[in-house]
Amino acid sequence: ITVGTGSLTAANGSMPDAAIVLAGSTGNYMAQYTFSASNEGFTVDKLKIKVANNFATSTAQVTVKYKNAAGVSQQASQVFTTGAQVNATATFTGLTFYVPADEDASLDVYVDMVDLSSSGASGATGAITLDWDEGFNATGDSGTAATTVGSADLAGSLFPAKPTCATWAA
Repeated sequence: ITVGTGSLTAANGSMPDAAIVLAGSTGNYMAQYTFSASNEGFTVDKLKIKVANNFATSTAQVTVKYKNAAGVSQQASQVFTTGAQVNATATFTGLTFYVPADEDASLDVYVDMVDLSSSGASGATGAITLDWDEGFNATGDSGTAATTVGSADLAGSLFPAKPTCATWAA
């Protein structure tokens, strides 16, 4: 008898088509990632989402939606932190995202945009990217640790931010 441990991988799921997101809009569906567990279920409790710094300054928050082990929908929100790196990051901790053994589970990502008067930048573009190894942690039902979820970051569609016009001058 051979006893093996489980494994967890992620792939791009059903991605939305690239589209313009408007300043001040909320709940913009940006990406979906499909996680697959083999041999045992996994609970993802930490993950990192990245976007280009110029796009991050136009966002109010990023939200991930998923189901826990009981099948109940959950969500968590963070803001992007910008710095000297090429990408801004949002690290989610304390998640209860569950991927059942030998099944798939989806993680959906949504972004709220700021108004241009709140430091938004018209024309900033960004794609939501799931970091495959930095800031990732999952634990299998047997206690197996997973600190990576593939071999490369997973990038979604590219979204440009555009202003809204509240009034028109004659």
